Amino acid sequence: MAMLLGLGVFAGSLLAALLMGFAAAPYARSGPGGFGVNLRLDSGDPAEATLAVLALVHVLLGTALGVWALTQGIVAIVTARGRAFGVVAVVAAFLAPGLSLVVYMATAVANAQL
Repeated sequence: MAMLLGLGVFAGSLLAALLMGFAAAPYARSGPGGFGVNLRLDSGDPAEATLAVLALVHVLLGTALGVWALTQGIVAIVTARGRAFGVVAVVAAFLAPGLSLVVYMATAVANAQL
């Protein structure tokens, strides 16, 4: 169960980051401080507000499921019940947030019209 949850969080997070990166590209801004995608709820643009809510849901849901997968994976490793599956779950839950951020930013930058 831990491995399936960990891999599900990993794949789902990367897919959500990819889709949101494509959708957020029009809101990319380049300034003296560097590149950024600043999504706001009160911008007056319904698409930007929707993307901001989806980004928040992505982070909260990914965190909750990732911590769950991480906990189950650690328990599986420590109790020697499916140690290999537990290691896969821990690695997937550990890598998902960082890779999602990289995919999101790379997709937004690649599709931005700066």
